[in-house]
Amino acid sequence: MGLSFPVFEWIARVGFLGVDVFFVISGLVIAKSIEKPTKPIVFIKKRFLRIFLGYWPMFALAWVVHFFYHSDRLAQLDLLGSFTLLNVSMQELLISPSWSLSFELYFYALMALALLISIKKRMLLMVGYSGLILLKINLMGYGQSLLLDFMFSPLVMEFFAGFCLWHFREQVFKLPKMTFMLGSVALGLGVYLEAYNGGLRVLTFGFFAFALVVLAVWSEKYWRLRSKNWLTRIGDASYTLYLLHTIVLGWFFSVGLRDWLVNHDYVWTGFWGLITVTCVMSYLLYRLIEKPLYQEAITAVRID
Repeated sequence: MGLSFPVFEWIARVGFLGVDVFFVISGLVIAKSIEKPTKPIVFIKKRFLRIFLGYWPMFALAWVVHFFYHSDRLAQLDLLGSFTLLNVSMQELLISPSWSLSFELYFYALMALALLISIKKRMLLMVGYSGLILLKINLMGYGQSLLLDFMFSPLVMEFFAGFCLWHFREQVFKLPKMTFMLGSVALGLGVYLEAYNGGLRVLTFGFFAFALVVLAVWSEKYWRLRSKNWLTRIGDASYTLYLLHTIVLGWFFSVGLRDWLVNHDYVWTGFWGLITVTCVMSYLLYRLIEKPLYQEAITAVRID
């Protein structure tokens, strides 16, 4: 909107950290959910349905927006790879943030295999796999094999970190503030080194994400926080919000609404209006489409 505010801009600069936090939280939640005996096929069905049933409606909406406003760009995108989440190149995706969902699905597949072995062996498996990731980075680097780059991406280690956090939470919670302090140092180092990709990203921004989750989960033991009702609703719709925001932002620019608001001095109205509309739309789409679809699918899985 043409506004300038240094603190906001600095925070926005590292806004990608949300993905790293999401990966750590995902590992934590999955570890908690599979503590009880679970059939691998049931686990895979539930998790894949959770991803795709929320994603495909947003995919359809993104295609419609592109068709009317950026039809020439559709030919440059990998629509099949976007639809199946088999492509992780942001420049080729219909919804650019969806690259992270491919890693999420990969992690689910690894966890389905881990269900076949004991919890202790799962930990050893993750340590061994992390070793292979580090070995691959040192021996091959990136660019020689897209498949190996994906399978042995350092980002997978953030899922593992969240998974291990759940199982060793009591030990980690003994030094939560120290962990967060070290994480803050890692964050500063990541910004200084501009470590936005590869193994260095995981060691810096990834470690800060881990420390942030440690502090948040540890706080739940001592503080009974009651979130506002509207915040809870945004949390419920966070998956839809994650996918929808770039679609709304693209439309906002494409129809000329942004320029009109700026030219008529409605800058703050446009700024807060865009955020509000995106959040409200996300919640409505979650309640009307994502949630009903998933509930129906889960009912079918349970019947099976």
